[in-house]
Amino acid sequence: MSNNEIFGHYLEDLRRARENFLLLEQRRPPNEDFAALAHTIEITTYDTVISAADGLAQVGIPEAAQFALAYKSLLREVSVTFDDDMQGVQLGHLDESRRTNLRPAALFMLDSFLYQLTPGQAPVGVIGGGPERKPLGAFLDLVRTVHARRGEIKKVLLTDRYLFAGRSADIAVVNYADAIAFLQAVGLSRETIFSLDVTPAPRNSLPNAFTIFKNYVLKFFPYSNVGRHNTCCTFHDRLYLTLDSSGHRRGIFGPSLNGLGASDIVIMGQIEAQDLTLLSNWLAF
Repeated sequence: MSNNEIFGHYLEDLRRARENFLLLEQRRPPNEDFAALAHTIEITTYDTVISAADGLAQVGIPEAAQFALAYKSLLREVSVTFDDDMQGVQLGHLDESRRTNLRPAALFMLDSFLYQLTPGQAPVGVIGGGPERKPLGAFLDLVRTVHARRGEIKKVLLTDRYLFAGRSADIAVVNYADAIAFLQAVGLSRETIFSLDVTPAPRNSLPNAFTIFKNYVLKFFPYSNVGRHNTCCTFHDRLYLTLDSSGHRRGIFGPSLNGLGASDIVIMGQIEAQDLTLLSNWLAF
């Protein structure tokens, strides 16, 4: 088989694994008749993903080895073990709640990896949050995936209209810690020189909100230049845009990071190239 044929074979395995995850999520909690079958499907699916990723790494797909290590690390967090050659999965005695918490994270990682392999076939959006999922963690995982291969980030633009709001749905105090977590997930450090632009604050923003935000960001990124992005456009949705030293733009749509609750349900995803081009033209970004 040629490398292209091998790639197609493993890609099809990953897609079938994704279908299995969706089946398990749709039948949750499983009835008594389905429970034993679900356990078998789950073990087989994890095995398939790891085997396919290892196979892709062997034919020279650079992202595959990194994904395989990250995937095994995720499985270990909930006491999933492997046999001696790190291939066979042994699920062990996990209660159903821990298993159902694992599956959405495993599906999200698989979706992100499939996007890297076939960027033109990415899903429109990814669901995060709900009573058993942590939306902030899922969002930051998406940010890291989108920015995995990048130059040094030179410019960031946030269009969160609620960033400076005095009250969110869940809390009465503005929280900028999640915005800092986003900037760190992009790959920025204390030593990075970059500019961060935010859109004008809404009417219900706190007094001196921009100054407070700017000073807060400078504590973590002392070489940043925080400013306002003046534009004739009005933003309804939250967009997270970056420009790196090679001139490559990346963009994500997602939740407001002010007051994001642990059980909030959010839709998020990567902005496609043609839409990024339109946005960069409109925003001079």
